[in-house]
Amino acid sequence: MDVPTLCKCDFVYSVPANQISRRRGAVAIARRREVAIRLIRALGLAGL
Repeated sequence: MDVPTLCKCDFVYSVPANQISRRRGAVAIARRREVAIRLIRALGLAGL
């Protein structure tokens, strides 16, 4: 998926793996890295 994504990061929660019913697609490693960096910055975890 080479399209910009919108992710609201003001509400984060975890879901047990057995409750996820199906996969919706694949995300490239580079895109995962970009999302992770943005989440770390947005949540203020960079200094921890």
